[in-house]
Amino acid sequence: MRRRVASIRFQPRSLQRAALAVCATALLAASLCMAPAQPARAADLRWRNKPFTIVANGKKIGDFIRELASSQGVTAVVDPKVDGVISGRFSGTPQQT
Repeated sequence: MRRRVASIRFQPRSLQRAALAVCATALLAASLCMAPAQPARAADLRWRNKPFTIVANGKKIGDFIRELASSQGVTAVVDPKVDGVISGRFSGTPQQT
């Protein structure tokens, strides 16, 4: 008895396209895995270089930073976890400090 074996015929173009798609996907996945993550970086500040004077007597550090930034036309967002107080008289310009 002779067995009939079903033969599968691959179309050369469809096989090439499938192989190309698999290679492209593998290359993309490998490049994403090997790409180093860039660290986040804050933008450079453009200080006005305007003189400031801040007198702090037990002032919360977050409030002090916001006041200093505001005196130079910059908005500061301070994490609520920043804790502590500061005291002293601070004056000058950003270039001096």
